[in-house]
Amino acid sequence: MNSDAQPDLSVIIPYFNQPEQLAHALGDLLQQEGVRLEVFVVDDASERSCRTVVDEFREKGLPVSLIRQPQRSYTLAARLRGLREARGRWLAFMDADDGLCSPTAYAQAVQAAAAAKTDILHFVTLANDGGGRLCNWKNALPFHDAPLYGAAIFRTWLATDCQAHSVWNKLYSQSLYLRLLNLEHTLPIFRIEDFYLTAYFLFLAESYCPCAIPVYHYTPPAGTHLEKAAARAVDAMRMYLNLPKRFEAMGLPHEEAEKLKRFLRLLTTVNGGTMCRLLPSLKGGRQEYDACVPDALRRIRQYGNARDFFLVLAIANASNARKLQDISHSLS
Repeated sequence: MNSDAQPDLSVIIPYFNQPEQLAHALGDLLQQEGVRLEVFVVDDASERSCRTVVDEFREKGLPVSLIRQPQRSYTLAARLRGLREARGRWLAFMDADDGLCSPTAYAQAVQAAAAAKTDILHFVTLANDGGGRLCNWKNALPFHDAPLYGAAIFRTWLATDCQAHSVWNKLYSQSLYLRLLNLEHTLPIFRIEDFYLTAYFLFLAESYCPCAIPVYHYTPPAGTHLEKAAARAVDAMRMYLNLPKRFEAMGLPHEEAEKLKRFLRLLTTVNGGTMCRLLPSLKGGRQEYDACVPDALRRIRQYGNARDFFLVLAIANASNARKLQDISHSLS
């Protein structure tokens, strides 16, 4: 590949301690045909280095670069770091434990996006159904069945309760990802970076196009744990308190900002409940529970201070109290 030629597609892969899975993802990228790629693996200060894996695939001909974060900064920071290096006409995100549906998946997507002259191409994602068969991953499918333009993109997404808010199930035009990079991103987000980036991309986009091309092969997570649930709860709370106001200041109508706020309040409630449910399950018995609480709090507080967790619980309990009040009124 001519190093001076603009790539058709920039692919950004955040990495943390998954060298075997990363090798599979890079193998799928190496097999891609009919598309000029550049690939950035952003190592988030892993203990298990991926340099050998990256070097191996570079020697095989994959144009892949390794960027190492100096300290653990989590996935949003890794995605943004890769974005600052991207030069492609189009942009895609991959996770290190995912793959692609065929050797022409990205070529088909790039061709479709260019033909549609769209800012966002939303393609089909496949995942295992639990029985060994590949099927459409419903949570990632396009949220509308026809092209959308301007303010209708974000408005339609809100009307679906923010469905398909994964960031890796779409292609993004260079003009769009540069617009996103021109904004300030200082909100600490650890585990729900997909929602954060998708909201910005959909808000900033001038055009959106769904398509039926199967491109992405998603690997659903095996489960969750206390630290992840705590981080997600704090992320949701911070977005609830900040994103609606930020978007309204950039021109989002007030009623749509309120819809976004309601969804993020629900996200805070759900993840706050998961965090509380997992805390006592760390160890059985009252004595063991009392002994493990300080360590659990130390670990989950790496994502925020005591005030952050108080706010999560306050928002979640206020939401649940309203539900109980509504039930009480319906029974009286």
